[in-house]
Amino acid sequence: MTEQEAKWLRAENAQLRQEVVSLTAKVKLLLEQLSKPVIKKDSHNSSLPPSSDIYRPAKTKSLRLKSDKKAVVSLVMKVRP
Repeated sequence: MTEQEAKWLRAENAQLRQEVVSLTAKVKLLLEQLSKPVIKKDSHNSSLPPSSDIYRPAKTKSLRLKSDKKAVVSLVMKVRP
């Protein structure tokens, strides 16, 4: 290996080391951002309409039992002339 090649390799090595340092700092910054909780925007905390919400909680069903009264009344009315 000539002196010129060795000099070129040292310069490239120094450049790559600087790049590794800068990329390591960037990775640390991105990991910090990922660790912070992010509040997603929806209709409650922004000016978006409710129809644009991505997640909508399911509507709760009534705990009351359904009545069969309507079915019985309609049958009685059909039978009577």
